[in-house]
Amino acid sequence: MERASGVHKRRVSLLSFAVTLAIAVAINADTRQVARTFRQDDTLRVAFAGSEAPVMREKGF
Repeated sequence: MERASGVHKRRVSLLSFAVTLAIAVAINADTRQVARTFRQDDTLRVAFAGSEAPVMREKGF
């Protein structure tokens, strides 16, 4: 029974790793696109950077 338990544990670990890797890849694809857009569009980058100042003052930072 312990051998079956070990096999199950390895399979669950592998499945968990695969799902986690798939989610990480999906999220990073969007992150690369956002970084590329900010790098290429100066107006958008300046507008986004300037938009945080009022929020920071409101929160007391």
